Amino acid sequence: MKIYLLITVLFLSLFRNAAAQEKPEPYEGTEYGAGATITTTVTTDQKLNKIVTVVIRDKDKTIRQTDTWTNNVKGNWSLEVEVRSVGGKTTCKCSYIMDENKNVVRYETWFSGSKSIFVRAASGELHSIDGGGKFPEQEEMEKRIKEDLKEIGEKTIPSLEPHETACSKIPGGECQAPKTRVFAGYSFLTAFADNKTERFPLGGHASFIFNPGRRRIGVGIDASVHTKKINDENLARYFVLGIGSWYFGDLKKCDRTFRPDLHILAGWGGEKYGMSKGSGFAFGGGPGLEIKLSKHIGIKAQADYITVKFAETDAELAHMRGTVGAVYW
Repeated sequence: MKIYLLITVLFLSLFRNAAAQEKPEPYEGTEYGAGATITTTVTTDQKLNKIVTVVIRDKDKTIRQTDTWTNNVKGNWSLEVEVRSVGGKTTCKCSYIMDENKNVVRYETWFSGSKSIFVRAASGELHSIDGGGKFPEQEEMEKRIKEDLKEIGEKTIPSLEPHETACSKIPGGECQAPKTRVFAGYSFLTAFADNKTERFPLGGHASFIFNPGRRRIGVGIDASVHTKKINDENLARYFVLGIGSWYFGDLKKCDRTFRPDLHILAGWGGEKYGMSKGSGFAFGGGPGLEIKLSKHIGIKAQADYITVKFAETDAELAHMRGTVGAVYW
């Protein structure tokens, strides 16, 4: 059991000299010889976890130890430590998982081919899962971790953006919808009238949606233009519509990869061909699906059924509109 304590004290003490920088600094410890350097980098991954990476190299630039501190979107920390020999071979690893109070709830160590796992019991003590007893000097280990986390918070976390997502938490634990959504992309239109089908292969579609309550409902403006050639003349069909959207999904699960919605459309539709043109009331709706790629960027596919009643001829035309494009929250 003494070797576990020795490894723990070594790992935690090595980080104590780490500062928030992205260039090598002299390492004050002696474990890896004179001329060793330490580098600390701070990043945010795609899941919005804050990552603090500490790398210690010896005088020959060989990586001897890597500490990876992760702060997830719930605010809980974890630590992964890997130590290597002069030749670069991994000699031991440790991992720590902490709760919201920064207490270790699970500790795993691998040393010389032997792995041990300790978990926190109801009493608050770390016990080996194989019946090997409780972890020695647990209080000292957790004290060192909390001191190191305090140092991380003072020196590195201010340089990161706060945990903020396009779909953030609100009081009560539910998720806010983004305040706005901007969507633009390529659109294909098919029109149906008098047992005829007209296809408009060239088109553009854009919308702006505002979520006033930042919940499931959004309102905004939707517009598209579609063209095709007929006898060297452009036939253009266009829509300028108001849009109301209803977003589906678990309100307690933020940052979903897939965000489906249903929407209704109402406004104005028209066409222009040469010197002639017409317009009328337009109404419709359809489904949409957003796929999140990063914090603020995604792709979206949308399908709409839109009818237009032209005032000049009293004719009613049905349309199917499909769009694929980019969405920004």
